[in-house]
Amino acid sequence: MSPQMTPAAVEIDEECLARIRRGSCDMYDCIHQRHQCDILLRAAKTSCVDMQNKRERFNHQGKLWINATAPCMNMALIEEYKKTEHNCDVLTKFLKTKSTRCALDVTPNLCTIFADNKEVLMSNQNNELSDSMAVMWTCGSKIMSAIMS
Repeated sequence: MSPQMTPAAVEIDEECLARIRRGSCDMYDCIHQRHQCDILLRAAKTSCVDMQNKRERFNHQGKLWINATAPCMNMALIEEYKKTEHNCDVLTKFLKTKSTRCALDVTPNLCTIFADNKEVLMSNQNNELSDSMAVMWTCGSKIMSAIMS
């Protein structure tokens, strides 16, 4: 059975598209205005602001990872923003999956930067344990060793 889809609440706004392309954390406000997924988008914006505030605490490789991950997410968000209908549960699952894929599929990836940036990464108050564990499982023993050291 297909999920119940809801029409977009407002038309596409070019300024919102520009915010998404820039990776501005207020892009989540634009997505919320169009698709009305409160809890998901509040959490995503909070996580975005948290990551921006901690950027300077990352080492050089960690900053390169942030720079590589952002465009991957921004492109995905543009596609979601442009959709004429949505389902918040589907959007939540998509964003979690895409966020993980973007973190792991770029160079350098999360697995290679984790050990040297674990304190900053683990201090994100908005990470759900299940999301963190899924990423750790994907990266394997290298991350688990870093956490235990």
